Amino acid sequence: MTSLERHEAFFRGDSMDRPLNQPLVMALAARMAGITYRQAVTDGDAWARMMLAAADTLGLDVLSVCSDPVREAHDLGAELVWFDHDPPAPDPTNHLLQDPGRFESLDWSVTGSRMDDRLQAIRRLKSDGEDVRPILGWVEGPSS
Repeated sequence: MTSLERHEAFFRGDSMDRPLNQPLVMALAARMAGITYRQAVTDGDAWARMMLAAADTLGLDVLSVCSDPVREAHDLGAELVWFDHDPPAPDPTNHLLQDPGRFESLDWSVTGSRMDDRLQAIRRLKSDGEDVRPILGWVEGPSS
């Protein structure tokens, strides 16, 4: 069975050749690819390459574009603290909504570079002919 067939069988309640293998392995995948996690979360092509390699090596049944809980908040103006081998985090000294009145001024109609980068990763996963594994997305909110 392909990964896609395995997922379809699971959701129909049919038997599968083996259980689904879909752990979140983002940091491990970056280490396996020889790149920093920061490189992975800021380059959609690098993300796609590392996830495809990890999926092949680890026998994953899903390709994940889950990376960090502040991607959307960053595009809305949140300041981040960056780390080489861990996900970025909100700057604890400068919260996006430190002044709750700022909520009204956020522009919810546009995507920014980090959200676009996630879409780039999905496009790359699809363009590499990867049609036998589902792609797992992730959407956070700006108050994450």
